[in-house]
This record gives sequence, structure tokens and C-alpha cells, in this order.
Amino acid sequence: MSATKKMFTPGTIPGGGEVMFPDGSTATVALDGSVQVPNAYVASDAAIAKSKLGALAIADGDVAAGAAIAASKLAAGGGVAALLGAGLGGSATYVKTDTGTKTLVAAHATKDRAVIVEVHIEQTFADGDTSQLILKVGETDTVEKFFASAVFTGATAGSIFIIGAVNTATKAIIATLTAAAGTGTGSATVTIIAMPTT
Repeated sequence: MSATKKMFTPGTIPGGGEVMFPDGSTATVALDGSVQVPNAYVASDAAIAKSKLGALAIADGDVAAGAAIAASKLAAGGGVAALLGAGLGGSATYVKTDTGTKTLVAAHATKDRAVIVEVHIEQTFADGDTSQLILKVGETDTVEKFFASAVFTGATAGSIFIIGAVNTATKAIIATLTAAAGTGTGSATVTIIAMPTT
């Protein structure tokens, strides 16, 4: 089946109309003039100009486990500093000589909290001649609740790991570290946004 190519000026396709694709499938044009393009017609490396985005929603399961996001792709500041300043989270950088349990965010006495945990790898985790930094991120009594140490094994500088989860009331959000040994390396910044769920 062939299709006729026609260019439209933005805003001239009426909402409720239809667009037909070469395989015969159709898509309805929304009232705002937008249309959902089938996956088959979107290149795997397609890029969307920042100026064309309003809000972008990503459904559960649409981000591969362990996916890394380049730091250069994150908006500068992103409002995170304001949230941390308001007491809704915490951030700390750990280097290869750090060891022990570090409190990132103190426990809330009565409420569970929805959390976003971001780990930015500052220095590649590498064994060198002995062992690399070991980092776990979790909460009191469940030290790997958010990230197990295996996630960061061999992680390269510039990688970012993000997870959304729930922090249990009365449990502090913590990082647990074992220092690198010998010529081993590793450094990371852990940032937490924590919002009470009620």
C-alpha cells in the first residue's frame, strides 16, 4: 500500500481527524493537534528537540534496569537544590577512602516517604591491584533496599543511576561503604529526594 505525502502547517490538522501510515494503520489527531506515531515509524535513535517538549511521562517498565543518563543531559540545577534546602532530601559525595554507615536523610518519625535516589559516579569503580570502593544505598536495617553494591561494580565515571522507591517511617536513609584497597578506585555522589506520602 502506498501513502500520499502531504505537509501541514502546524495547527491546520483538525482535532479528531485521522492520519494514515503506509501499513494501513491510522492514528487519530488529538484536539491539540498532536498525534501518536506507531513505534514502527520512529527510528531507534530518534531525538526530540527540547523546544518541542512540554512534560514527558515515562511509564513503569519503559526504562531499562540499570540505565545510565549522561550528566550533560540533565537540566542544570533542576530544582533539586531548592528541595534539599527545604529539608526534603540530602546529598553527599563519597570517595574511595570512605567506610562505614553514613546517614543521608534522617528518619521521619511517623510517615513513609516516596523517594528518588540518584547516584552519580564521580570516579570509575575499579579494583586496581586489590579492590574498588563498595557502595550500598538503603535504609536502617535494609542496607541494600535501594541499590545493592553489585549495581556499582565497575561503574564508569559520568554514569547516573536512578530509582524510585518508598522509605519506611522511622528508618533513616543511609549509604554503607567499604573503602577501596591498594590502587582500587571509586567515588560517587548520592542524592535523595524524600517526600512524605501522607
